Amino acid sequence: YAKFYTFTLDAQSEVTITLFATTPTYLYLLSGAGTDGIVEQEAGDPPSPTTTITATLLPGSYTIEATTYNPETTGDFTIELTIAP
Repeated sequence: YAKFYTFTLDAQSEVTITLFATTPTYLYLLSGAGTDGIVEQEAGDPPSPTTTITATLLPGSYTIEATTYNPETTGDFTIELTIAP
C-alpha cells in the first residue's frame, strides 16, 4: 500500500515534497536509495489528503515513501517534488 520514489541531489538544497490524494495520506522522507533508509522526516498527523515535507538536505540520495494513513486503504494521488538551491 506504499509507493517509493528515489531522487539524488548534487548539492545541498531545500526540498519540498507534497502529496495530494483522495484519501488521508502519510509521507516519509528516507535517507538513501531504497526502502531501508533512516527516516529523515515524516508528515501526516493529523490525517489530511494533502501532506507536505520541507527539508534542507545534503548531497546524496533520498527516498520518498507515500502511503495512505489508514492501513490497507488505497487511493489516487499525485506527488510533487520541488528542489531549490
